[in-house]
Amino acid sequence: MKLSPEIDLSRSLRLVFGNKGEFSKQIAQDCARQSETASAILHRFFGANERERRELMILADEVGLGKTYVGLAVAVSMLDAIRHGESPDGLPANKPVVLVLTPTNDALFNKWMREAEAFKQDCARHENSLDWLQIRSPIEKSSKSGNVVNLTEQMRKATRAKPLLIIAKQSVFGAALHDRDLWRRRSLAAVFGHFRTPVDIRRYWCRKGKVFDNFGIPELHELLDLRSSGHLWNDPISPDLEKSFACALGNYPQITARLESALMKTDEGKLTDLLDDLARYALVTDWPQFPLVIIDEIHGFKNQVQSRRHLEAFAKGKICRLMGLSATPFQLRHDELLSLLKLRGVLSLPKERFVQLDEAESNLRAAMEGARDSGETFRRRWKGLQPVDQCVVAETWTAVMSAAESERQLLAVQIRPPRVSHAIIAAMDLERRNAALQKHLRPFVIRHQHPRGYREHFVGNKAASLDGNGSSTFSWSPGMDIRGDDELVQYLMMRAVALAKDEKGLPSLGAELTGSYRHLVETAAVWKKLARANNPLLRDYRAILEEMIGKRTDKHDPDTEHRKVQATVQRALAFFKRGQKSLVFCVYTKTAEAVRDQLRVAIDNYLGEIRDSVFGDVYAFENFRRRFFNRREALFSLIQDHPLLGTLRGGRVGVPPNVALTVENLRQVGQLLVEQGEYADSDKPDRRLIMAATEQVAVNWWREFPNGKKWLGEVLQNCLELEQRIVDPSWLEAREPLSRSERAGRAKRPADPEANEEIRDPLDAEEEDAEAQAGESNGTTDDAVESWVRRLREDAIGQIIAPYFRHGLIRANDGLQPLLAAHHRGVLAELDLETRAVAGQVFRRILMADEFLIRYLAQVEKDNTTRWAGYLSERYVKPLDGHLESLRDRVNAYLETLVRARKNHALLSGYHAGAENRNVVQLVKGDTQNRDRYFLGFNTPYRPEILVSTSVGQEGIDLHRECRHVIHHDLCWNPATIEQRTGRVDRIGSKVERERMGVQDDQGPTLEIAVPYLAATYDERMFEELYRRAQLFEVTLGGEMRVEGRIDPEHIASEHKIREKLGIGTDDEDIGVESDDTWVADLPTDMIERLRVDLSVWRPKLPKCP
Repeated sequence: MKLSPEIDLSRSLRLVFGNKGEFSKQIAQDCARQSETASAILHRFFGANERERRELMILADEVGLGKTYVGLAVAVSMLDAIRHGESPDGLPANKPVVLVLTPTNDALFNKWMREAEAFKQDCARHENSLDWLQIRSPIEKSSKSGNVVNLTEQMRKATRAKPLLIIAKQSVFGAALHDRDLWRRRSLAAVFGHFRTPVDIRRYWCRKGKVFDNFGIPELHELLDLRSSGHLWNDPISPDLEKSFACALGNYPQITARLESALMKTDEGKLTDLLDDLARYALVTDWPQFPLVIIDEIHGFKNQVQSRRHLEAFAKGKICRLMGLSATPFQLRHDELLSLLKLRGVLSLPKERFVQLDEAESNLRAAMEGARDSGETFRRRWKGLQPVDQCVVAETWTAVMSAAESERQLLAVQIRPPRVSHAIIAAMDLERRNAALQKHLRPFVIRHQHPRGYREHFVGNKAASLDGNGSSTFSWSPGMDIRGDDELVQYLMMRAVALAKDEKGLPSLGAELTGSYRHLVETAAVWKKLARANNPLLRDYRAILEEMIGKRTDKHDPDTEHRKVQATVQRALAFFKRGQKSLVFCVYTKTAEAVRDQLRVAIDNYLGEIRDSVFGDVYAFENFRRRFFNRREALFSLIQDHPLLGTLRGGRVGVPPNVALTVENLRQVGQLLVEQGEYADSDKPDRRLIMAATEQVAVNWWREFPNGKKWLGEVLQNCLELEQRIVDPSWLEAREPLSRSERAGRAKRPADPEANEEIRDPLDAEEEDAEAQAGESNGTTDDAVESWVRRLREDAIGQIIAPYFRHGLIRANDGLQPLLAAHHRGVLAELDLETRAVAGQVFRRILMADEFLIRYLAQVEKDNTTRWAGYLSERYVKPLDGHLESLRDRVNAYLETLVRARKNHALLSGYHAGAENRNVVQLVKGDTQNRDRYFLGFNTPYRPEILVSTSVGQEGIDLHRECRHVIHHDLCWNPATIEQRTGRVDRIGSKVERERMGVQDDQGPTLEIAVPYLAATYDERMFEELYRRAQLFEVTLGGEMRVEGRIDPEHIASEHKIREKLGIGTDDEDIGVESDDTWVADLPTDMIERLRVDLSVWRPKLPKCP
């Protein structure tokens, strides 16, 4: 089977990157990788060679490489083949349904729904060529799990001509049934009939047994006399429901036996669950086979979790092919990965095929065990190298590997000093073991990785320093030192925990306070335990600690002195000063709250200092803002949307000569202004009214002749209703709906539930119109109109409408063009009216927000109003400090995102809600309401600027469009979690990817990853374990491999025994000694390549040599 010809993955990539020439290579590479991966999966699913074929596959591409689209490409290709009658044997020929199972997280489920709809639109080779695909969830337009009943109802909608893709949560098979009493009555009727249950047992269950939720069910006679139970089976969900229940009882002897036992023993607790399961078995009996089931985040099934048990119970024999998606499969132990492969038990395969797959798994198990043991030996040997060995080991490796293969082992044994020999021999063994592992793992797993050249890691004390460069790899670096009272607090806490454990085991070394003081004193269990301890010394320790840390009050927060909190705050603040967004991950909620609060204080202080130095006080600044964006000030028209303008030859904004307005039209504009009470002798005329009047005159005139109608059709192609609104008299009041004015009937949007009460909406400045300053006319109306004609033609005020008129008619022109029309007209033209209005509001919010005005416009003289418009235009197209993208580029990327989402109502609604976000620093945690709005807002140039997240934001969320800075404030034991978090901003179409286009690798911006940790605390112990695991994973996964340079003391004694037994010496120089020296030997490049386990099916093509 091949990739469907109806699919073109490059289309979606062009929508992500745009059609700029510098993106062509990246688009071609991403498209090739995704297409070849999908084709390889299809080949392994249906290949003719049984030894290479695998009916179960795991796609393990790293986070952000587009696994979802690859999975959808495989699913759609299989459905398309069935639709055309070209599917391989073993797939259903009718009613084909592909099932996607997502984690129970709403965000992941909603993301799948959005991306499936986007795939259907954006990856169709021709417009609407994938319209045959039905995309559904168990409960329409709901993120609720649904159940087997809902799933059955949806599956009945599939036809061969219109196959079905159902996206459901992994809990769907075991979710509670609705109308549960009805289904239990059906199950009881089937059970009573199957076992010929005596009347007294039936009567017990109908009248006394607590089987039904509704104890008052009056009509249970059909269960006492099964001859009257016919009406129970009338249900369109199944052609013969009674037969389905009978089949379930006959086909599943295990549940049948358990039902009989519970029935006769009147075991109410067991029987109710068994009756529900019987209903599920009965429903799935009628199901056709699934051509494919995709399990997202399949590593969650590594243990016998309930979702896995339900899948294996109810879908067994109903699945033709199974595909798992996981960015981090090797966070699993070997036995856990093998456990995932045992999911093949749900497949519909002949017995001999199961035998072959069992043999393949057995071979893989042996290869994994060999590679694991060899990798551990290699790690120990390499750690024993010393600095003087760096050059020797590289030269020696090259010499050994250049020799004939039969001679390499003999050469390696002769190398001196012995520690180098041991390291080389261990590397050679690992190469052999990894080659065997690759051979047996590749048929089951496909994995591609990001190129790592653009990542820059700031670990330990490097994260606290704002100077210097980071490391291109996740390498060891000393932690951040703590001094004075802070250090004493850490050691007192260590001592208290050790005493609380009766000096047994390794103390937690202050684990509860490495992230923040707030977590320790407000939520940590150990803090509460110390208060209740029987040992008075422990209570004394707590009292001393409490006094040293201090209590949190309105005026004082102990975390202002927490070393790690302040390091995170200062790092994020430095990026904020450069106009860069930051993503901060915390494990504990109270720590996240502490980081958020400290960031708010730091940013408020920073902005306040600049504001006060430039404006004197907050009131002067607010007055500046009001003047800056008031409709009677010069800048107003520059930042408004002008939907009737287009781009002319030479890039000029305006209208074509054949529809350009005339002097007569200018008089009509003057007439409307006078009728609205606005006169030409006003010191500061209402620019919004002038614009609205011009637009109304233009539309009324253009509607009268063909060229005008044609122009209206072009500029308003996706918001034709705007034409009628412009000619309505209410347009003159507020340019509704492009204005935000409540008078214009602006649609109410959900208020930001997390908004800080002190933060105002920047657009409020638009509502605070300056008092009208129109002069009074002493002449006739005709005189007043002519006065307007003269002023608009000769005065600077006329430049705001000059693009609508014939060239030269309006003389004043400073060369400035409306920003949206000049730079984004083409993208805006593709949006519907509501989305266009929201986009314009976000654009103005960006420019009106404190953080933009104070950071980027404070340099302009606050009283020199004639300079404001020019300065804003300059800053808009000039890349800001720390960026390769200008604000124009960032806004355009946001608008292109809205264009891609224009057919996805749910996604658009999320962006609309995100446009109302208020907080510059936003915390997202488990109980955060409507958190999607903050995720989507973070993907725009608007707020939040800094997102602090707990674990709810580390999986399945896209946060890459505007951010290239991640701080892992709290550590975790698993390196896969770190990668998952980082992957939120390292995805196709990310900010760092866009900025690096056309720039040499060593000169472009980087994705900065900060991993701060405190030295000599539990933090350091946790980091070292995290780092050790990361290196082991990278040996297998093929990352930039380094081996840590620090030796765990507990390994030394066992190492002596092992070496002595093997006869290879026990000198300390062979082991390495623990010291403050953090040196580690780099692996030779050739060794890295040889040790890698390559699971990829695609590699970028290198340019041909001339």
